[in-house]
Amino acid sequence: MRVRQLLMRTCFISLLCLAGVALLAEGVEAKKVVRFGSIEFKVNGGTTLVGMVVTMNPGLEKTIPYQIPPLTGTTATFTTPFLFDVDDDDDDGKPERKSLDSLIVLTNSGTGTLTIDLKFYDAQGTLLTVKGGGTVYTVTLDAHETETRFASDLLQW
Repeated sequence: MRVRQLLMRTCFISLLCLAGVALLAEGVEAKKVVRFGSIEFKVNGGTTLVGMVVTMNPGLEKTIPYQIPPLTGTTATFTTPFLFDVDDDDDDGKPERKSLDSLIVLTNSGTGTLTIDLKFYDAQGTLLTVKGGGTVYTVTLDAHETETRFASDLLQW
C-alpha cells in the first residue's frame, strides 16, 4: 500500500511540474520581425566600392547572393534587395534567433578613404529608420578595408 501511495504522490507532483512548465512556456512568446525591401548604396569619394549582399539562413544551406558592381565616382548609386526574418524575445532590438538575414559585405578596393551611405526602403518604397535614429547608415572605409553587417543589426524595429 505504501508503495502505491508513494507512486501516486510522485505522479501527482510530476504532473504539477509539467503543468507549470507548460504555463510558463505559453506565456513566453517571441516577437517575429520580418522586413524586406531594398538597400540603396551611394558612394561618396573618388575610390571604388565592391561588395555583395547575401541573404542566408544561419546554417548557410540556403544563400542568395547579390553582387554590387564596382562603384566609382563622387555620387555613384546602386540598389539591391534585402530580407530578414528574426525572433526577438526581450524587445532589446537584437534578434535571439534568425531564420533569414541579409549580410552586407562592403570593400574599398581603392587607395583612398571611401564613405558609403546606405538607405533602406520597405517593399512599398517607404524610407526606413536605422538604429540610432535617422534614415542613413554611413560606413567609412579606409584603403582596402572590408566591413560586414547584417541588415537586422542596422534597422530599427
